[in-house]
Amino acid sequence: MRDVAHTAEVSVETIYSAVGPKAALLKAAVDIAVVGDAEPSPLADRSAFIRIGTAPTRHERIDAAAHLTADINERTHRIVEVLRAGARTEPALRTEVIAATQRRYDTVAEAARMISGHDLPPDRIDELWALTSDQVYHLLADERGWSRARYTAWLTGRMEEILDRPE
Repeated sequence: MRDVAHTAEVSVETIYSAVGPKAALLKAAVDIAVVGDAEPSPLADRSAFIRIGTAPTRHERIDAAAHLTADINERTHRIVEVLRAGARTEPALRTEVIAATQRRYDTVAEAARMISGHDLPPDRIDELWALTSDQVYHLLADERGWSRARYTAWLTGRMEEILDRPE
């Protein structure tokens, strides 16, 4: 918190009164990174998310989901890494990681429903949830040096395989 206050050129007390404790600060940072700005509109109300359910073709809906996932992972993965690291020793951060994980799972399930027009079996949601994680993004983009275009094309293809698999 001292480092944040120093960077923002305010007192630690100002950070606490404006945002709250460290867990609240990191949650706010993740929330802003997910949507890409500080506007109070949730992800589900954003045009990029809505396009997942309204694009004319199934391929375009999946592609919209892959592009949004790339955007979100690009903006969030470093912040989420900090949150996970802190969660190892701080119970409040651990609680936030658990809540954030559930929110992401629910968002993936909703996006899959928007693409397919129906609920998918839990194992398919699990696959999509793992596939679209910031950890996978980090491994491919940062560790292996994949371009954004390569990652997005790969993600679109894998999502199509999962979503198009016969039940």
